[in-house]
Amino acid sequence: MKKYQFDLSHPYLLHRSKETPYFFFFAAFVSFAVGLTSRDISLFGIVLSLTLMVVGINKLKRKDKIMRIDKQGITTEEKGTIHWNRIKRCFYISFPTTQWQPKSFLEIVLKNDEHISILLNEYSCNSRKLQAAIDFYSGRKLFGRIAQDDKDELKGLLTGFAFVLVFILFVMLLVYMNNSSN
Repeated sequence: MKKYQFDLSHPYLLHRSKETPYFFFFAAFVSFAVGLTSRDISLFGIVLSLTLMVVGINKLKRKDKIMRIDKQGITTEEKGTIHWNRIKRCFYISFPTTQWQPKSFLEIVLKNDEHISILLNEYSCNSRKLQAAIDFYSGRKLFGRIAQDDKDELKGLLTGFAFVLVFILFVMLLVYMNNSSN
């Protein structure tokens, strides 16, 4: 028997992360301190700190978003309930971005090959607990990527690379024809 880190008698809930607003409070404090100490940007620093404080308070007060994983399926506010009998598989995917945190998604593939992506950056979640909850409540092992997903991703990357290469060669051909006609 597998040991789970959460209570299986209740649904597994992922709550909205409260980490982001504290960055705004820290940035507001720094801009306020800079605004008080610098003569050149004093007014701008104080106005910026007040703006960042208002944004942080609004993000802190926002409605708690909950993702619920239970015996019925995966329930979110945006997508509603996606029942287990409609889901073929789901997996966790992460993309690096220019931000301090990569974008993380729960990719759900339905039996009709429709894809549903749920942004996980808004939730505070542990990927191992998420995987265990999905596998437990679905009644089968459907969490994880399969070899076909990797092949499709590689095929898409190679196709994109081929288009970029053809475009570069086309531009080089146009430049060469322009130079040879002069």
